[in-house]
Amino acid sequence: HAAPQYSNHRWISERFAEVADKLIAKYKAKIILSGDKKDKRLNDEIISLMQYNAINFAGKTNLKTFFALIKKSDIVVSVDTSAIHIAAAFNKPIVALFGAGDPEIWRPYSRDSAVIYKNEVKCTSCMMHHCDRDLGCMKSIKVEDVLESVDVLIKND
Repeated sequence: HAAPQYSNHRWISERFAEVADKLIAKYKAKIILSGDKKDKRLNDEIISLMQYNAINFAGKTNLKTFFALIKKSDIVVSVDTSAIHIAAAFNKPIVALFGAGDPEIWRPYSRDSAVIYKNEVKCTSCMMHHCDRDLGCMKSIKVEDVLESVDVLIKND
């Protein structure tokens, strides 16, 4: 789930695309990008940057279907949004990317979760809805951080 409610929770599209491609190559993953109608453009952008195919489910689900989609997932990679909490409720492995949100408060409460944030970046966990620092907190999260977390969660599964 790449699409956040607040713009300062957004991770870099090229990095989401790279993570998706590497998960497909390594695990033969099927990538489904979820979201509301307003998230379709962001998901299309990510898919256009990918080498492999993915499905854009933005705007094609109601709440019940969104829950079912997460319940059927093997792993959920998401920015700080409702998807991580729904996945936690279904005991799904989760990689949650945090920037402005405080993971001490908003992290998914699940044993099978990895929370990625860069505490050394001063603006991390600022709790602001609009960024005036060029999203340094989200830019500090690297593709490798996400892939390493996925590997650990998959091996523990």
